[in-house]
Amino acid sequence: MKALIISIISSSAIFAQNVSSKTSIGDSERLLWITLSVVSTLAFLFSLALILKLKKEHSKIQKKQDLSDATQNNVVAEMSENVYTIVQEAMNNESLLSKKIKNNPLDNDLIKVMNSEKKLLDMTSHLIEFLRLKSKKVEISNDHFKFVNLLNDISGGLLADYENSNIELIYDVDDDIPYILIGDTLKLSTILGNLLDYCVSGGARKITMKISKVSDFSMSKKLNFKISADVEIDVDESVFNYRYNENSKKYEGLGLYIAKDLSLLMDGEIVAKNTNSKEIELSLTIPYYMGKETQEQYRRRLDKRLTKKRVLIVDDNVNSSRSLEKIFLNFKYSVKIEMREEYLKNLSDFSMYDIVLLDERLFTNKAIESLKSCNCMVVSLGNLFSSSSTSVDGLVTMSLKKPFTQERVFQVLNEIYIPAVLKDTGVSVSKIEVNHVDKLKVHREVFHDALGITLDKFFDFKGKKILLVEDNIINQKVITNILGKSGIIISVANNGEEAVSLINSEQIFDLVLMDINMPIMDGYTATELIRANSNFDALPIIALSALTSTDEVNQMFISGMNGFIAKPLRKEKLYTAFLIFMGVSKFEHLKEIALENEKITYEGIDVVRGVQQMNGNSELYKEVLLEFKDAYGHSDEILQTLVNDHRFEQAKMLCLDLKGLSGSICADDMYGLSTEIHKQLIYKNYDLLPKYLLEYSVEISKLNKAIELYAA
Repeated sequence: MKALIISIISSSAIFAQNVSSKTSIGDSERLLWITLSVVSTLAFLFSLALILKLKKEHSKIQKKQDLSDATQNNVVAEMSENVYTIVQEAMNNESLLSKKIKNNPLDNDLIKVMNSEKKLLDMTSHLIEFLRLKSKKVEISNDHFKFVNLLNDISGGLLADYENSNIELIYDVDDDIPYILIGDTLKLSTILGNLLDYCVSGGARKITMKISKVSDFSMSKKLNFKISADVEIDVDESVFNYRYNENSKKYEGLGLYIAKDLSLLMDGEIVAKNTNSKEIELSLTIPYYMGKETQEQYRRRLDKRLTKKRVLIVDDNVNSSRSLEKIFLNFKYSVKIEMREEYLKNLSDFSMYDIVLLDERLFTNKAIESLKSCNCMVVSLGNLFSSSSTSVDGLVTMSLKKPFTQERVFQVLNEIYIPAVLKDTGVSVSKIEVNHVDKLKVHREVFHDALGITLDKFFDFKGKKILLVEDNIINQKVITNILGKSGIIISVANNGEEAVSLINSEQIFDLVLMDINMPIMDGYTATELIRANSNFDALPIIALSALTSTDEVNQMFISGMNGFIAKPLRKEKLYTAFLIFMGVSKFEHLKEIALENEKITYEGIDVVRGVQQMNGNSELYKEVLLEFKDAYGHSDEILQTLVNDHRFEQAKMLCLDLKGLSGSICADDMYGLSTEIHKQLIYKNYDLLPKYLLEYSVEISKLNKAIELYAA
C-alpha cells in the first residue's frame, strides 16, 4: 500500500514537472495545472484512505457479526444435550424417590423432582415459542382486557418461580392508565414476565415497574413499561441475543430474545441500558388502544362512603410508598407518608387518621397499644414474595401485599367499610356474596399431591368430559398433554366468554378448569355468569391461577368456584382434584396404553429416545415435532435459495438451527447431514454444496413423512 501511495505521489510530481516545462503555457495557467494536479492527488489519497478505513471497519463488524451468530446459535446447537441432562436429572431423582419412599422424609426429594420437571417444562415451552417465532406462526390478537389482570398475571408468573425469595416488586402506575385496554395481554405478559425474570435471576431484590403514557412523533398512543432493578449488570442491545454458556451448561438470554421478537411483532420496542448508578433499566414502549370502560367510569363505581379518608402510610421503601400514595390520591384521599426511621423515632398519633397502613415488621408493642386505643382501620403491608405474615392479638388488621394494584386497594376498602354499610341497612352479607354456597361442594384447602401418579393413571377418568378455559396455547398443550391419551374428552375455550357460550349450548361437562386472567372475559366474571343459571349449580369449577394469594383465593370462592390449583400445573394435584370432584370412571383403572408407536419404525427419527427426552410424555414430543415441521419442513428450499444467492453466512445460521433442533427431536440422520453441510460452509467448500443440497432435500422429505406418520 505504501508503494502504491509513493507511486501516485511520484507520478503527480512528474506530471507537475512536465507541465512546468511546457513553454507554450503561461505562468498562471501552469500554476493552475500544478494546483489541480496536487488537489486531485490529495483527493484521491483521501478517498483511498477512507475506503481502507471503511473496509477495516467492515471487517471488524463482520467478525463481530460472525461471533454473534455463533454465540446466538450455540443455544440451539446444544439444545439436545441440555434437554437430555435435565431429563436424566428428573429420572434419577424419581428413581431415588421411589427407593426412599418407605423409610425417609420426602420433602427434599420431591422438591428435586418438581424442580427438574419445571426446568424441562420451561425449556420445552421456550423451544415451542422459539419454533413458533421461527415459522412466523405467532399472531397478535386485539381483545379487551382488564389492565389489573395483566399486572396480576405478571405477579403470579414471577411468584411461581420465586416464592419466598423476599424480592420486592413495585408497580408504579400513573393515574391516567385506562382500566380496560385492547391488545394482546398474553404476549404482553410474556414480554414483561421475561424482562422481570432476567432482573431477578441476575440478583435484583428491589424492582420497580413504572407504567405511563408516552407520546412521540407517531399518531398512535403508546404505553411505556420502565423496569428499574437494583443490580449492577452491564447491558446493551446484545443482551437480547440468546447464547449457550459452556461453563454453566445453561442457556442465557433466550427469554429476552423471545421478549424482543414479540415486542417487534407488536410494533413495540425494548431498550436496555445502565443508569448513572450502574443499575439496569429495561424499557418497553408499545402501542395501546383504550377499551370500552375508561378510568373515570371505573372511579364513579366507588361507593361514596369509601371517599374522603385520611391515610397514613409507613414503609421502608420509598417507591412502594409513592405507588400506594398514587392509588389513594385516585380515591381523593388525604395521604401522609412516613419512612421507617421517622416512624420509629417519633411514633405518630394514629387517632388523626381513618386508615393506617403499616409495614408488617413495624408492629411494635408500643404501636399496637396505640392502634388499639384509636378508632382507625389498620392495614398490614406485606410482600407477595415473602413467607412472613402478621398476627397481632387483639388488633384486627387487613392485609395488603406488594406489588400493590388499584383493584386490590379497592377490595380492601370494600372489606373494611362495605360490611358496615350493609349491616346498617339490615342486608345479609353472606347472601349477597355467596348465595349459592350451600349448593356447592367446595374444597378450600390446597389440593395435596397424590403419590405415584404417572400420566397413564389418568385412565381412571376415561370418558369424563372436561372444559379447559385457557388463553395460553402452550398451557393448553401442557394440560392436554398431561392428560395424554387417557380417554378424557377435552373441550377448549380461549376465554371466559367462549366458556359461558359452550356451557349454555347444552353441552354437558363433568368439570371445568377455569383460568383467572384472560382477555375479553376473565375467570371471575365467567364463573359468576355460569352460577347465575341454577342448572349449573352442581358443575365443579376449578380455578387455575399463578397468583394464589389470600385475597385472590377469597375472590375465587366468592365468584362461585369450587377449588383452585396454582400454576404451573402439576399432574399430582390435578389427579387429586379430579378424584374429589369426578370420582373414578366406570371403566375402573382401565390402562389401554397405546404401545404401537414404539413398535413402528419411523425413518429419520428415534421416537423411543425422543419420548424419553420428554420425560415419557409422547403427546408433548408430538407437539414439538409438529412445530418443527411447520418451522423447518421447507428448509431445503430456503437453503437452496441462500446458496444460489451466495448468502453463505445465513446458510450457516440455518444449518446451526437445524443441527441443534434435529438433535433435540432425535432426528439423527438430519443432525449428521446438517453438521456436514455446516462444516463445508465453514471451510468454504462451496463447489461441494450442490451434492449435499440434494441429500438435504431427500432427508427433510423423509423426516416430514415420519413426523406426519407419528402424529397420525
